[in-house]
Amino acid sequence: MRREVACFLLCLLAVSVSGGDNNTTEVAAKKDDTKDSSVICSSCICDKDTNLLDCSERSFRDMLLAEDWTPLNKSFSVYVVHFTRNQLTKIPAFPELPIQELDFSHNEINTIEKRAFKELRNLVYLDLSNNRLDINSINPDVFEGHYDPDEYEPLNKLRTLKLDNNNIHALKSENFEHLPHLRSLSLAGNPFQVIDSQSEMAITSIRYLEFLDLSRMELSGIPPHLLHTPRALKTLNITDNLLTQIPDALVFAKNLENLYLDNNLIPSLGTNRTKFALMPNLQFLSLSSMPLLERVEAGAFSGLTGLKTLRMSENPKLYFIHGDAMSRQGAEDPSREEWPDLTHLYLHNNNLTTIDMMMLANWEHLEVLDIRHNPWLCDCSNQWMVDRLLGHLHGDTERLLEDVICEHPIEMRGTKMIDLENTQLRCVDKYGHRPEHDGVILMGMLIGILVGIPISLMIVLIYRRGCFGLLAPRGPADYSRAFYKRAGQDDMYY
Repeated sequence: MRREVACFLLCLLAVSVSGGDNNTTEVAAKKDDTKDSSVICSSCICDKDTNLLDCSERSFRDMLLAEDWTPLNKSFSVYVVHFTRNQLTKIPAFPELPIQELDFSHNEINTIEKRAFKELRNLVYLDLSNNRLDINSINPDVFEGHYDPDEYEPLNKLRTLKLDNNNIHALKSENFEHLPHLRSLSLAGNPFQVIDSQSEMAITSIRYLEFLDLSRMELSGIPPHLLHTPRALKTLNITDNLLTQIPDALVFAKNLENLYLDNNLIPSLGTNRTKFALMPNLQFLSLSSMPLLERVEAGAFSGLTGLKTLRMSENPKLYFIHGDAMSRQGAEDPSREEWPDLTHLYLHNNNLTTIDMMMLANWEHLEVLDIRHNPWLCDCSNQWMVDRLLGHLHGDTERLLEDVICEHPIEMRGTKMIDLENTQLRCVDKYGHRPEHDGVILMGMLIGILVGIPISLMIVLIYRRGCFGLLAPRGPADYSRAFYKRAGQDDMYY
């Protein structure tokens, strides 16, 4: 009996030990799995609340491989991935991941594997800016996606592609054929110099493009039909180029809402080649930091009927804006003038001395007016600003007006224009003489009179007394008189 009980206990103990080993194995496996999933997170930031993997500035030279992503993907869903400011040179093909935003900016990437993003079906945002990519690095195969019966292997959800500041000189016409729903494209900072026919075809193939950045590309012109196909374009940035006139391509940009033309070489606006086309939907226009811009002529902005914000600042040579620069003939009544309903006007840091009152119809409706740091002429030509404008603007504009300072005439230099309220300003005469010169001229005349009259009287007095003879040269008659002596009375009888 004792032997049977002992055998039973031994069997029970064996089962218990065996079960314990299994549990220990499972716990160890879980620990190993947890350890594997934390390998990436030990080097990067893993934020499960925002589904973010941030591996920025970690001195990575090689990108993660497919097997490196597996444990991480089991740990949490990665939607946002940042690998900015590392030393990566190559992007390998990604495994299937739920990534929506991918940032590889500020690396040394010059190679991207074919179909590198094929398994990223949810990818919406891709930033490849500030790398070493060229025309061969971004060939069409790079952006191939899964087969779709309607589109040939597209990346259907990709909306934003940033290629700024690379070594791209041109595009291939098929570059974006696998990105049928791309909305935003940035090529800024690439040394194109010219948008050739292949590059033009690549850009015009993006039918639903809404944002296009062509800034800092050394462009002296824009192809006339570049904007013909992307009719949905809303924002165009062609800042920091070598343009000398308004691009003719804008005639097709009927739905454009925002236009940036800063820092180009346009000398004047309003001539035949520098007048804006009819763009009724344009609401924002920036023409700042133009080194050669001097004049804005009549009708320069007459085609911008829906304009709300105009930035025309930091133009060191801009001294003249015509009073009819923004007005146009009424659509129903040609004899009636119409103006855009501007809400924000920025004219600071130019070389303006006056503004024509008729430039806008309703100055009082402006929410922001910035006219600081101009050499303002505080005479009757700007009397309307003192009477009708400066005292009626409030909010942020009221603070900005503190820096609207008189430069001319000299006796008013440094005076705040808002301090001239209820002051009648003098006018410059038709010959261009300034009031500050009057005092100097009058003082000079008075001094001349006060000094000249006594001197003249003294000269006349000296002349009449004959004192001038003392200084005159002596002639023969003077020498003869010197030897003549009148005889006395006694000598007359001898």
